[in-house]
Amino acid sequence: MAGHNSYMKFQQKQLTRSTQLALRENGLFVSQRDGRGRIDIAVEIPYEELLPIEVEYRNTTPQIQWRWAIVGIFWLLKLLHVNLGLR
Repeated sequence: MAGHNSYMKFQQKQLTRSTQLALRENGLFVSQRDGRGRIDIAVEIPYEELLPIEVEYRNTTPQIQWRWAIVGIFWLLKLLHVNLGLR
């Protein structure tokens, strides 16, 4: 549907002013009107400015857990000890 606004809105009304916050496609829209309905302020803030995202790179190679490495070393030592006839 062309022209259909499907975004979340929050509106608060008082006697002397009304404030509206709207989550739009490209940013947060904020407007404030005086008691007569005239716009005092209307601004759209891009989400990138509101919610800065920091890129973090991680190594995706599986890490060997120390306890399994130690168990593996002891198992190999025992295997070598038995195979060498050092019982």
